[in-house]
Amino acid sequence: MEKTEQGRHELHLVDRSSLRVVGVENVENFDENQALLATPLGLLSIRGSNLHIRQLDLDASEFAIEGEIVALEYRESRALRHRGRGLLARMTR
Repeated sequence: MEKTEQGRHELHLVDRSSLRVVGVENVENFDENQALLATPLGLLSIRGSNLHIRQLDLDASEFAIEGEIVALEYRESRALRHRGRGLLARMTR
């Protein structure tokens, strides 16, 4: 994946049982059924069962998880939402 203007972001999923994410800014929430990660492209929700963190290094922006991964979903973060409204507001003045 190309480097975004906010920072590099990349996912590497193997057999729906191991996921490595580069570009993690923060872990917002985690339990054995879901992880919610802040990334440069919005919030990433990882759903599954028996999830456990294999690696977490926020200095390197890396996160790795193992378990049964059933869904990955991006949600727009508040910062991205507000930035878009600000741009739209400036264009319509």
